[in-house]
Amino acid sequence: KTGKEFEKSMSQIVGLVGVSQDQVDSWSKDLIKLGPAVSKSPLELADALFFVTSAGQRGQEAIDTLTKTAMASASGLGQTKTIADLVTSAMAAYGSENLNAAQATDILVAAVREGKAEAPQLVAAMGQVLPIASEMKVGFDEVSATIAAMTRTGTDASTASTQLKGILSALIRPTKQAEQAFSEMGTSSSELRKTIREKGLLQALMDIRKLTNEYGEDAMARVMPNIRALSGMLDLMGANVEDNIKIFAGVKESVGASAFAYETAADTIEQKYNVALTSAKAGLAAFGSTITEMFIPMIERVGKAFRDMAAWFKGLSDGSKRFIVIIAAVVAAIGPLLTILGVL
Repeated sequence: KTGKEFEKSMSQIVGLVGVSQDQVDSWSKDLIKLGPAVSKSPLELADALFFVTSAGQRGQEAIDTLTKTAMASASGLGQTKTIADLVTSAMAAYGSENLNAAQATDILVAAVREGKAEAPQLVAAMGQVLPIASEMKVGFDEVSATIAAMTRTGTDASTASTQLKGILSALIRPTKQAEQAFSEMGTSSSELRKTIREKGLLQALMDIRKLTNEYGEDAMARVMPNIRALSGMLDLMGANVEDNIKIFAGVKESVGASAFAYETAADTIEQKYNVALTSAKAGLAAFGSTITEMFIPMIERVGKAFRDMAAWFKGLSDGSKRFIVIIAAVVAAIGPLLTILGVL
């Protein structure tokens, strides 16, 4: 069963992604070896590899990304395939030359450390904001830090992601009234987008907060008419702004965060148990593919025997069929009857 499920998951990479069978066969061997090393079953790794290859990664790059996301999962970030989906989406959005798998997983671990959201919730929430963030040159670390900062005040990760998307939308597609308000303050949405590109999202938000403080209580509502965007701005730029600055810095300086988290988790009893368990599953997956050559023909022979028996039974007369059914019923009843007599 283990070998069958593993082979089925890997075959989807051939049929649905379009990777050659030779490459998938090579990856299958890699995954069986990798599983015990990262305490993940070959099947979980195969499911995650589907997302990695669907994002266009091939060869050793795909295995490297899978390894990093599996280690992040073992550290508590959630299912490997969910992390792989987000990491590869981020790499595609920002370009693998600007963001690799190691950097992306480091940033995610740092965001979990700095924020107050459950790791799987944070990972699941971030995907919706990446397209607009990458378009506006908002770094992956800034996206992660923003959502982490919002969760500190009790906002859930999904809502924080929606609020950040609202803030960015207000700057990339401002209403006529918002653009007029920016103009009255001596700036513009294009000037703020330039600040984001050159100095980062946090600096642009601090500039908006400074200007709106100077121009009255309703100034922030004028430039951020969307209630979600407004809530996000007030959350980030409120009395806790100094703490949020530290969060942004902490997420930015995240090199090695995922490796440290994995090493810490590796010392736990649960992780050692998982390593032993996945080692057994890897062995079962490898053994499953070995016995297939013998097991499948055996099942086929049994099936043929039943078909031959059915054909023979069909050729009997009605009387013979009734006699056989009666005898079979009597034989079937003997077992329960003897059990009852034994109890009595």
